[in-house]
Amino acid sequence: MILGSFLSILLPLAAGWRRYRQLPPSLQNIFWFCVGAFLLDACSRILWLLSIPNLFFGHISTLVEFLFLTNAFRLTFGNFISSRLMYVVMAIFSLLAIANSTFLQDFQHNNSYIKILESAILILLS
Repeated sequence: MILGSFLSILLPLAAGWRRYRQLPPSLQNIFWFCVGAFLLDACSRILWLLSIPNLFFGHISTLVEFLFLTNAFRLTFGNFISSRLMYVVMAIFSLLAIANSTFLQDFQHNNSYIKILESAILILLS
């Protein structure tokens, strides 16, 4: 089961690696998001196999995911949405994610509040 989930991301990574130079900047950004997500997931699974708590990877993954996907929107829709506004949204979200992990939902709890905010912002950008 664990191997199957790794294989599901390796195919897009291989395709992205092979055609990286032909990809537009927004898809290059998505490629690096996939690399980061793969590495975070691999580390999380290794800790799980060693029976070490790994819930903090969910907090990190949420922030990484939001920053990469928002940057992809910025690169794709730069003519419609101000890059400065996107950077401000990314910075505010990062601060809120850190505050959420520090004060509301620590690394022993799932970061559901910030995931909801992430989803809402990404839906609004869509």
